[in-house]
Amino acid sequence: IGGLTSALLLRTLGFDVDVFERTPTPLDNRGGGIVLQPITMKGFDGHSARRIDELSVTSHWLRYLGAADDVLYEGSFEWRSTSWG
Repeated sequence: IGGLTSALLLRTLGFDVDVFERTPTPLDNRGGGIVLQPITMKGFDGHSARRIDELSVTSHWLRYLGAADDVLYEGSFEWRSTSWG
């Protein structure tokens, strides 16, 4: 996320920027991902040709597990996360 954010800022400042993805497969798998905090999503707003729902998925449930796989917390919670291959 840091490299992409930097590239978007540099492009806004007039630099010609290319971003290269390191994964050898398309970004289509779903998993834990990287949580997009509201300030991160705000950075993409107006600086990307793609909508935030094209770049992430919404989770509606949150569960924290302890070292023994015991549930420390669970509840309804909405977060946006990225995906990776």
